[in-house]
Amino acid sequence: MLRSFVTLARTLNVSDAAQELGVTRQTFRRYINDLEVIRGGKLLTLKRGRYALTTLGMQFLQDANEILWRVNSCDIRNRYSLRKMDGFEHSQYLGADGRKFYSQQHSLSSVNTTGLPIVKELLRAWGTSATQLEHEEMDAIRPYLVIYRRSQRGWICADIGDNSAYGRWFGSAWAKSARGALSEDDQVGDEFNTFVSRAYSEIYYGGSIRIDHLFAYLPRGGFDAPQPVNFQRVLAGCVFPDGQQALAVLVAITNRVEIQSIPEAERFVVTEELIMDGEKI
Repeated sequence: MLRSFVTLARTLNVSDAAQELGVTRQTFRRYINDLEVIRGGKLLTLKRGRYALTTLGMQFLQDANEILWRVNSCDIRNRYSLRKMDGFEHSQYLGADGRKFYSQQHSLSSVNTTGLPIVKELLRAWGTSATQLEHEEMDAIRPYLVIYRRSQRGWICADIGDNSAYGRWFGSAWAKSARGALSEDDQVGDEFNTFVSRAYSEIYYGGSIRIDHLFAYLPRGGFDAPQPVNFQRVLAGCVFPDGQQALAVLVAITNRVEIQSIPEAERFVVTEELIMDGEKI
């Protein structure tokens, strides 16, 4: 039932969702109906032949994804692994080509020991601006941010700062083309998007903030073969001037990452010209 709901919430088409899961349309609809009975309300509505999430559906989608992620992480056949140590998440993903991605959540107080200047600036500006994205306190850090809105189809890139790590790594042409596009439709790759976006909903809907250290493989310029990279990431729940929620993502390429699960043989050193340790606002 949960897989059917999450798949339909993404595709908004019963035929496509049922085919993806390998079940009949009748079985698929029964799963959705049963789940709506359990939840006590409609999760999706059908208008002009197209499905849309209801308010209850939007609220439940985050929980459904979280439940599925945790269930999948218990299956040794699954490529995702998620565990908690001292209240913080440690996750790992095994790509189809055998490459491993790693992520470790860190406390906000960790900025005192491992936080980079631009990470500290985002935390300061976010607090001083009371999460208002267009506040003057956010002006200095905005060029380093990628801003997302949540739609029923997925995460839409509202803006990519000229100084953002994404723009530097993938190139200015990619950055311009990514504005207004779904994150699922960019050239980064499904594996990376799935791995990094798991925590987006929690921060977006909760209006909170989170720090992670990550190791991943990404194509340079958006087209080249994936290359290893380390970075610190801050997710910050913000608010647009119209009152709509926003997700601000700061990525800082650095070798100052602490990820306990990475074997020594897999650790990587980013070249000096890409490192953002010395960026000052």
